Amino acid sequence: MYQKANNNCPIYVNSTKVDTKTYNFPVAKIELFNLSLTPVDAIELSFSCLTIFGQPAKDSSGSMQYTGIKQNICIPALDNYMTLWDLSKYSSVGKISNVVIKRLHFIDDSIWINQKSTGGKSF
Repeated sequence: MYQKANNNCPIYVNSTKVDTKTYNFPVAKIELFNLSLTPVDAIELSFSCLTIFGQPAKDSSGSMQYTGIKQNICIPALDNYMTLWDLSKYSSVGKISNVVIKRLHFIDDSIWINQKSTGGKSF
């Protein structure tokens, strides 16, 4: 059922945005669409942090790569879901790119793992 153009990932990245005004720190807003017939209750993803000019926005360790896990969530089957990711360690971040879905956990305890180490759905 998953689209080949989406690298067979059950989650599609609809949009990304970095919000620096709502909170006292930058937050990545990533809107996802669950292409599967089963709700997702956990997700692991990664993305690159950039300045508004497209230059690397690095954390204190010098990395521009963010990896995060959300658990105890509910991304309904065949529906949209907005996720928020704390980017306070990346003070100069203005946008994100190359969102890669790494792992998904479904409510039926099945797990989807991205088999391509540099693959996944990029947005």
